[in-house]
Amino acid sequence: MEALGMARLDTAARIQQLPLQREMELLVLDRRRVSERWRTAARQKRQSLDECVWKLQDLYQLAVDFSFYHLVLLIADLSSTIQEREEGEEIGKLPPADERAAGTELQETRGA
Repeated sequence: MEALGMARLDTAARIQQLPLQREMELLVLDRRRVSERWRTAARQKRQSLDECVWKLQDLYQLAVDFSFYHLVLLIADLSSTIQEREEGEEIGKLPPADERAAGTELQETRGA
């Protein structure tokens, strides 16, 4: 499970450090097409991205807020891949099927 937590952190760092920060910087610099209000918001979020690594969920919301839908798709895809790995690891921790069945039979006997 710890390896998956590291995978989640590594994925968040990669998204944050390259594509998302770059998109925010492009917004800040685009004086001709982007209003001052949006550029100020982008500048503040960009600075916040420099301070620490954000959770994938927060990066997703930031991408939605600024309409970076290509990054929304990337984050969603990477998140689902990590989720699948976590679910696979949890399934590996389940007892064998015959032990699970014995537990079910015990519960049915108690209920009768």
